[in-house]
Amino acid sequence: MKKKFPPFCNETEESEFWVHHDSTEYLDWSKSIKMTFPKLRHSRASSCGELPVSMIVNFKGKPREKSDE
Repeated sequence: MKKKFPPFCNETEESEFWVHHDSTEYLDWSKSIKMTFPKLRHSRASSCGELPVSMIVNFKGKPREKSDE
Protein backbone atom coordinates (compact mmCIF):
# COMPACT_ATOMS: atom_id res chain seq x y z
CA MET A 1 0.00 0.00 0.00
CA LYS A 2 1.33 3.40 -0.98
CA LYS A 3 1.68 6.25 1.48
CA LYS A 4 -0.74 9.19 1.44
CA PHE A 5 0.52 12.63 0.54
CA PRO A 6 1.07 14.83 3.58
CA PRO A 7 -0.83 18.12 3.64
CA PHE A 8 1.20 21.09 2.39
CA CYS A 9 0.60 24.68 3.47
CA ASN A 10 2.29 26.21 0.44
CA GLU A 11 4.33 25.45 -2.66
CA THR A 12 7.64 26.08 -0.90
CA GLU A 13 6.83 23.46 1.72
CA GLU A 14 5.86 20.98 -0.96
CA SER A 15 9.05 21.65 -2.94
CA GLU A 16 11.17 21.06 0.14
CA PHE A 17 9.33 17.80 0.82
CA TRP A 18 10.04 16.41 -2.68
CA VAL A 19 13.74 17.22 -2.39
CA HIS A 20 13.97 14.59 0.35
CA HIS A 21 11.34 12.04 -0.77
CA ASP A 22 10.83 9.75 -3.73
CA SER A 23 7.51 9.92 -5.59
CA THR A 24 7.47 6.11 -5.97
CA GLU A 25 6.69 5.91 -2.25
CA TYR A 26 3.40 7.68 -3.00
CA LEU A 27 2.51 6.85 -6.62
CA ASP A 28 2.49 3.63 -8.60
CA TRP A 29 3.99 4.82 -11.87
CA SER A 30 3.47 1.38 -13.47
CA LYS A 31 -0.27 2.15 -13.56
CA SER A 32 0.17 5.56 -15.15
CA ILE A 33 -1.23 6.32 -18.58
CA LYS A 34 0.43 8.07 -21.49
CA MET A 35 -1.24 11.36 -22.28
CA THR A 36 -1.05 13.23 -25.54
CA PHE A 37 -1.89 16.84 -26.23
CA PRO A 38 -2.61 17.04 -29.97
CA LYS A 39 -3.60 20.71 -29.91
CA LEU A 40 -0.56 21.85 -27.92
CA ARG A 41 1.34 24.54 -29.78
CA HIS A 42 5.12 24.70 -30.08
CA SER A 43 6.87 27.07 -27.69
CA ARG A 44 9.03 28.53 -30.46
CA ALA A 45 8.02 30.15 -33.70
CA SER A 46 10.36 29.07 -36.50
CA SER A 47 9.26 31.90 -38.78
CA CYS A 48 10.67 34.39 -36.28
CA GLY A 49 14.20 33.06 -36.06
CA GLU A 50 13.47 30.57 -33.26
CA LEU A 51 12.45 33.18 -30.70
CA PRO A 52 10.32 31.96 -27.79
CA VAL A 53 6.61 32.64 -28.32
CA SER A 54 6.45 34.57 -25.04
CA MET A 55 9.06 37.00 -26.37
CA ILE A 56 7.19 37.44 -29.66
CA VAL A 57 3.95 38.14 -27.80
CA ASN A 58 5.79 40.65 -25.64
CA PHE A 59 7.09 42.47 -28.74
CA LYS A 60 3.69 42.48 -30.42
CA GLY A 61 2.07 44.01 -27.35
CA LYS A 62 4.37 47.05 -27.21
CA PRO A 63 3.93 50.11 -29.44
CA ARG A 64 6.81 50.99 -31.73
CA GLU A 65 8.83 54.04 -30.83
CA LYS A 66 8.98 56.70 -33.54
CA SER A 67 12.30 58.22 -34.47
CA ASP A 68 12.50 62.02 -34.85
CA GLU A 69 15.05 61.93 -37.69
